[in-house]
Amino acid sequence: MIVYLLIEQIRGSEAVSLYSRVGSVYPYLHAVGVGKVYLANMELEKRHRALDKTGLPSVTERTITDLNKLEAELTKVKENGYAFEDQELRKGVRRVAAPTYNSRSELVGCIGIAATIFSFSIKDKKKLGNMAVETAKKVSAEFGYKAFKGSNARAKT
Repeated sequence: MIVYLLIEQIRGSEAVSLYSRVGSVYPYLHAVGVGKVYLANMELEKRHRALDKTGLPSVTERTITDLNKLEAELTKVKENGYAFEDQELRKGVRRVAAPTYNSRSELVGCIGIAATIFSFSIKDKKKLGNMAVETAKKVSAEFGYKAFKGSNARAKT
């Protein structure tokens, strides 16, 4: 089973803050930005095997539960270099996530930005997505990853 595991978070200074416990595990990769990054970086057969195990259950009314719609979303993840989640895991929360890679071009993690819908407007999606991508590139470089020649270079999983 593949899961999304939160290992660190930095809290913002807003009056309303989000809280996810470090060590939290989320098995529904299709419902969270970080999970979409992992799914988008998997070979198709491996991705379908993983999704066959968990299914595509609705976590909120905005969760993608149709495989064709999810595949279209994962294509956008590859094209943009980041994933976007709009209240699919939690009502009132939006997230972007960008992949980090190691020196062997393996996906090893993600950089994510999460905020309430009151402070993360849809119009900010691209700006915040690009911030996550640029930070993920720097982290990947620290891990010895060298392949970021194009803005959306894809590594192996």
